[in-house]
Amino acid sequence: MHYDPQTSGGLLISVSPEYVQEMLRDFEKAGMDTAVSIIGKVADKSDKLIRLF
Repeated sequence: MHYDPQTSGGLLISVSPEYVQEMLRDFEKAGMDTAVSIIGKVADKSDKLIRLF
């Protein structure tokens, strides 16, 4: 199988915290052959450009 680097990259989506567990269960039920990871969260604006939690 051939993969094109322009189209085989990751997909980034944003989900409200109250739906995260439901979404993860749906991905598991679908039997997706891919890794799903939570990589961050949206925070209130502050005087810092980048904040790590």
